[in-house]
Amino acid sequence: RSIERNLDLYLNRVYQNISVVEGVVSETDGTRTMSIFPHNSKTSNTILSERHPDKETIIVKSYTPRTLGDRYNIPSDFGVLTVDAEGVDSMIVREFMRAGFRPSFVVLETRLLGEGESDGFLREYGYHLIAKVGSNAIWEHA
Repeated sequence: RSIERNLDLYLNRVYQNISVVEGVVSETDGTRTMSIFPHNSKTSNTILSERHPDKETIIVKSYTPRTLGDRYNIPSDFGVLTVDAEGVDSMIVREFMRAGFRPSFVVLETRLLGEGESDGFLREYGYHLIAKVGSNAIWEHA
């Protein structure tokens, strides 16, 4: 059902807009501190909750999902939200849900999540798990 609804919208060119935004999705608009690791490092860049003097960091702009939605005219029921954000995946998805967005599908990296962490809050918003592919879980909105 969700697939047909979204195909109709995209095939009819109702929603075909791609915007590149330099920044991160966060709980607040403003700035966040991001750790930077060498390209060949086994650790990925990530948002820090506090300053770490032993890590190289940069300050990046942060936007709430509501700000992005308003600025880029994102419909509340857009097709797919896919998140791979090195440990802050569930926070980003939660912020989209709290802002009233209900994408038809959510693809969420689960490798860094605790057992069942994504399960509880996505089910609360009417999603059910339809597949696990590698370290990703794919959820569909009912």
